[in-house]
Amino acid sequence: MMKGFLMIWMLWLCVVSTPYGQLQEPMHEEAKLFFKQQLLATHAHSTPTGTAIDYSWEFLGPAAQPREDDASGTGVPAYARRRGNGTGRINYLYAHRTMPSLLWACSPTGGLWYTADEGAHWKEGGTDRLPVSGVSSIAVNDANPREWVIATGDGDDQFTATNGLWYTRNAGKSYRSINGDDPSSALPFHLLESATFISEVMAHPDKFNRIIVASTKGLWMSEDIFKRASDYGPLGWLFGRTKCVPQWKRVSQARIYDVEWLHGFRDGEVVAAGGEALLLSFDGGLNWEEQPQPNLAGLDGFPFHRMTLQYAESMPGFIYVMITCSEAATASKIGPARLFLFDVVAKTWQRVRDMDGAVTNVIPTRGRAFTVSDKNPQWMACANVQPVNISTDGGNTFEKIAKNQMHDDVHHILWSAGERALWASHDGGVSVSFDKGVSWEPRDNGIGAANVFGVSVSQSKDVRIAYGGYDVGGNYYRDGTWRHASWGDGFETIISHADRDVVFTTSQNGGMQATFDGHSFDESLRPNSKSEWHTWIRMHPTEHNTIDCSGERLMRSAHLGETWQAIFECKKVDTTAVNAYRFFLSSDHPQTMYVYALTKGNAAAPQLWVTHNLLEQDPTLVKWERVPYVPVEGWIASVCIDPLDARKFWVLYTRRERDGKLWYFDGRTYTDETRSLADAYCEAMALEFGPDARLYVGSASGVYTKSRTEPDWKLLKGLPGVPVKSLAINYATKKIVAGTFGRGIWQAELYR
Repeated sequence: MMKGFLMIWMLWLCVVSTPYGQLQEPMHEEAKLFFKQQLLATHAHSTPTGTAIDYSWEFLGPAAQPREDDASGTGVPAYARRRGNGTGRINYLYAHRTMPSLLWACSPTGGLWYTADEGAHWKEGGTDRLPVSGVSSIAVNDANPREWVIATGDGDDQFTATNGLWYTRNAGKSYRSINGDDPSSALPFHLLESATFISEVMAHPDKFNRIIVASTKGLWMSEDIFKRASDYGPLGWLFGRTKCVPQWKRVSQARIYDVEWLHGFRDGEVVAAGGEALLLSFDGGLNWEEQPQPNLAGLDGFPFHRMTLQYAESMPGFIYVMITCSEAATASKIGPARLFLFDVVAKTWQRVRDMDGAVTNVIPTRGRAFTVSDKNPQWMACANVQPVNISTDGGNTFEKIAKNQMHDDVHHILWSAGERALWASHDGGVSVSFDKGVSWEPRDNGIGAANVFGVSVSQSKDVRIAYGGYDVGGNYYRDGTWRHASWGDGFETIISHADRDVVFTTSQNGGMQATFDGHSFDESLRPNSKSEWHTWIRMHPTEHNTIDCSGERLMRSAHLGETWQAIFECKKVDTTAVNAYRFFLSSDHPQTMYVYALTKGNAAAPQLWVTHNLLEQDPTLVKWERVPYVPVEGWIASVCIDPLDARKFWVLYTRRERDGKLWYFDGRTYTDETRSLADAYCEAMALEFGPDARLYVGSASGVYTKSRTEPDWKLLKGLPGVPVKSLAINYATKKIVAGTFGRGIWQAELYR
């Protein structure tokens, strides 16, 4: 992710400001593992084996772009305004072919959103109830726009694996799977052990029952997704006459990312598909022919190629093809894109230009940030990191529009019906232009797709919330309004329990922004020169002027960040420890801190260290001892200290296995308390005050709870099907607050 002169570690792309957006520095170990963890959290979803309770969860937002003006108290500098703000990542847009007011927006982590008033208001598309809420693409029946097919997962950055296709005929009020069950004829992605990704789903413009699917496992099609068992004869009628059993076939094994219908060309049955190859069908998708490859000399070092196709009805028989390239599909060095014009009849390629020099390069994971005017094929636009680039001469030259008009990271650009408006989706939501891309305004009111890492709450009935969000920085809620406090990738946050006007947010690699008046985030801090991408900060639970920050050295400030001292230095404590990655505190035991340290050369081999004289003023006198052993290897999500005994604790691992997920340490041995958490992928844990020691565990399946004395876990149902990455408790309102990766902030009553 590029933000001005800042080099920001992007957890999947790690793109820096270079001519082509190449990966120039190694990813942090945590950034590498985050992608793997995200796939584990979404590839398979657990079925609760214990008690599941219908629970009432309230959405707190944000559901519109947070305020970012001077009056809001933002800490975002003027040069970065509007470049890192938003409500969440939108990768894909669909515009109705004849009605410019109807659009659909797909968030790969936050699901489907749709508008009937040209983006003035957006509604959730019913995907909260699906086991995988993220949506990569949608096909809409333009003749009946309440009917659509969605593909789940993330087809571009591949954070979220797909579980296939879902169909609705009532605008998302209910869905049913159309993958099929017979392995010999099913769309098999929900049956595979390996992660698979769907980039686009496309319907025949006149026969909505014919669906084409572009995926990393090839190009697939079904002639009739509504085919029922009764169509197969008397036995089918007898045993399943109402059951839909669509048959799928793979028509190409090539990795395909884009499908484009050549409207108005020949008999309207010509369709193209692009990815690592270009395919053409002249019979509406029933049969396909692979086309000759263009000359890609000079791109030998970038074997992964992705073709994005754009067809203009005013130039029949020709397709503009943007070929982006990299070393691998994601998380790799990126090469220069190349623009071609393909002649469908002659099957020849004309090279237009390389996307270098004055024009911003287009990259594979944002390949859809390229569009051509249907009315005037000499007009086209492309983007990667904004600004948008516009050409009026068929791509020979491009001009950049003014910056600071939308979120930096643009994923998709397309025209609405009749080219009334130009739309863009990006890591902050959705924007629109009514003057052919020269000026843009946000249109994301109602979209609540924030990817939340760290959430904190005030201990007050006038609720205040701070959270760090992937792509959208630090955000702060007070007086009924969300405000954008800091930019970059946002992570852990603090709201003081003693003075709710004291708030801290963090960004990648150790940056911190603070307010001491509850309004102006005008204090910038960087306590640690060597921190992980995800910065961990906490305020001491009883000494409210003291905050701690993770890194190669665990730093302490006794004066709200004015000065810092190291209280845990990896090189001095243990030469095998490379980073004090996270640490855990307890209001019942103010002198105790547990530190989770990463091991050099093997980050999955955790070390736990503990001190019981944490508040010693001389940092050199803080005594550390290593917990003798840990129960299993792996990444630790959280530690909660037993309120009755500081030498006992619960430890939560981020792992898919059905056991060994959550352990209780009694000072000598560990006891596995996973029980009915089963294969739920868990990433957060909070302990409610009191001797009963009630735990809350956040997972990709929702929030679980169990007290010390209860025999098993209860699932508090009602959250969307997205991972819960952070939990906080507001004792004044008696609410548990959950930060989700894809659907923002939610709260519910503490369980009783």
